Amino acid sequence: MYIATFNAIWAAYPTLGFGLFEQDVPARVALGNPFLYDETRCQTDIDFYRAWVLWVLLGIWHGLMCFYIPVRALASYGAVSSSGHHTTVEYVGTAVMTAIVITVTLRVAIRTTHWTIINHALIWGTLALWLPFLAVLQGLCGSVPGLAPLCGLGSDLIGSAGFWFGAVIGAPAAALLLDYTILVFQRHLAPRASQLLQEIEQRQQQQRVKGVGVAGQQQQLPAIGPDVEQRYRQ
Repeated sequence: MYIATFNAIWAAYPTLGFGLFEQDVPARVALGNPFLYDETRCQTDIDFYRAWVLWVLLGIWHGLMCFYIPVRALASYGAVSSSGHHTTVEYVGTAVMTAIVITVTLRVAIRTTHWTIINHALIWGTLALWLPFLAVLQGLCGSVPGLAPLCGLGSDLIGSAGFWFGAVIGAPAAALLLDYTILVFQRHLAPRASQLLQEIEQRQQQQRVKGVGVAGQQQQLPAIGPDVEQRYRQ
């Protein structure tokens, strides 16, 4: 059930919202600075494979964190739940799946730069619906034979400190710390032209809110430093 709904619901809607509504810069900025298209047009095979290897390594890191931290956390807080049930593969699998859903959803969130109401609804709605989904499965365990091992699972996990510290907090935090660190260092040490223009756009929006900026002011390339266009064309 978890695997069947993961790609169809939990990983699908946040990713779909990101793909449809994410934008590096507003359309007027892209039209005014056409060299921005060189960021993707001038990419080489080496750039592609470098990004591919990075994503594979991050995926391995996420998998290790989402598996071992919940397992160790459940073991640390005892192998017997508060209701007297022994921790089974269903309990561990649900905790690991919880860590995966939270990690995947928050990874989309930290990579989102253009937030809309739909993005917020899809990302935070996915997280908010996961625990109710577990409760629904628990409610069906008596009538659906395949869900019988899940009976009592929801209340036991929610009442377990190991579940909250391991699957809900610990694993996503450890998994995404590396992603966030890479994003911060890349943005500060080797920013792309679109990221520099994002900073300018944010400053101009703050100025407009304070009444300092000029309405409809057009962003121009020289504002991000000399010879930037030439450097990104090379």
